[in-house]
Amino acid sequence: SVRAQSSCNDVISATRGVNETMGDHWIRAIGLIDRDRSVEDDVTKLAEHGVVALKVHSIESIYYHPAVVRLVAKRFHLAGSIEFDEVDRQLNDVIVKEFAAARDKLISDATVRRVRNAVLSRLPKTKDFSESINPSAGLSSSEVEALYKGEATTFDTLIGAKDVEGLCLAYAVKRTGVVRAICDLLNLKDGAAYAE
Repeated sequence: SVRAQSSCNDVISATRGVNETMGDHWIRAIGLIDRDRSVEDDVTKLAEHGVVALKVHSIESIYYHPAVVRLVAKRFHLAGSIEFDEVDRQLNDVIVKEFAAARDKLISDATVRRVRNAVLSRLPKTKDFSESINPSAGLSSSEVEALYKGEATTFDTLIGAKDVEGLCLAYAVKRTGVVRAICDLLNLKDGAAYAE
């Protein structure tokens, strides 16, 4: 059975709740969430509780992964509504173009997540406090700048390599024009029609 939840936190809570009471029932839960720039330690801890962080920025990115789009295009080709070869020929260029157009927005979004994760990982614990030490949980402006530059380098490398899979896995597809471009390629009205 598949049970949808509203958010990643709801998936984590539901999965842990079911798995932590296995002595009372026969159900084993597996939760699927997006990675959303989570650090590996967090991903490993979640896996211990039956929660798998997929290697996609967001769950809906799976719909727009080039391999999935090509599968849909093949079905539409068999139905006679499009020419698969034409979609196949254009798809990667269309995706790269739309990601490149959203460059600044995507890099800023990704940097915000990296900063948030870095700050959260630095939050002090009770044992970190003493009468003479008050630990800092913030990042310096140079550390934030380094995260931004690193993200920009990663993004530009993916664009330069025309790595459509890497782009779709690492960045929010919905923050680009990719959905509209894919719908245009497949002769669909909108993203809702594609998802259906």
